[in-house]
Amino acid sequence: MAEDGSIVTDEEVAYYAVQPDGSEKECSPFQRTEVIEIPDENWVPSTTVEGFLLTSIYEIFGADKKAALALFEEAEKRLKADQVGITTFSHGRGFKQYFAFLCPLFKDGKFVWLMKLTDQKLLYYHLEEPPVAVKVPIREAPTLQTLPPVQALVTIAKKKK
Repeated sequence: MAEDGSIVTDEEVAYYAVQPDGSEKECSPFQRTEVIEIPDENWVPSTTVEGFLLTSIYEIFGADKKAALALFEEAEKRLKADQVGITTFSHGRGFKQYFAFLCPLFKDGKFVWLMKLTDQKLLYYHLEEPPVAVKVPIREAPTLQTLPPVQALVTIAKKKK
């Protein structure tokens, strides 16, 4: 709604992101994710998922035999390597974008890919030192530093010419 109370269309609305220096830059909402692509460097150990609060889980499956075969082969490969893929995903309804973990699941002789969405990393407040000397050093799984900077959004209606 405009300042004078009139209704404005989606095309008349301009969105601005506040930059770190305080200036504003025009931006647009995220487009719907149509294709999920995961580069090789974004396949990480499956334990990486444990550091995030999952908001929803979707199943990804093939529409035909050829697609199902490609998904199955990739699922076998990633299960053997104990890896999950990390990418971003948007439903295309505004400025909400999620991190997506793609995980293969095998159950009862069948398989499916799970897309686990998150936008929050977990905080642990009670991590403790081991109470005894550790004989074998504990290795942490490598993780990606992919979280983008948080931006404040300002919306205004474009003025009609």
